[in-house]
Amino acid sequence: MKPRDYIVTRAGWVAGVFRQASSVVRLTPEEAAYENVRPKPIRNPARTRRKAKGAS
Repeated sequence: MKPRDYIVTRAGWVAGVFRQASSVVRLTPEEAAYENVRPKPIRNPARTRRKAKGAS
């Protein structure tokens, strides 16, 4: 599986490195299953208003 970003829920050892709470780490879903992490929310791209045809 593809690695993705996770947020550390509690300070401690995550994937062999000491991390503070709310740090962002990149793990595979299999690795994340054994750690104190939660998925990082995926931000939606900003919506832009399109100009109407003929408008300047």
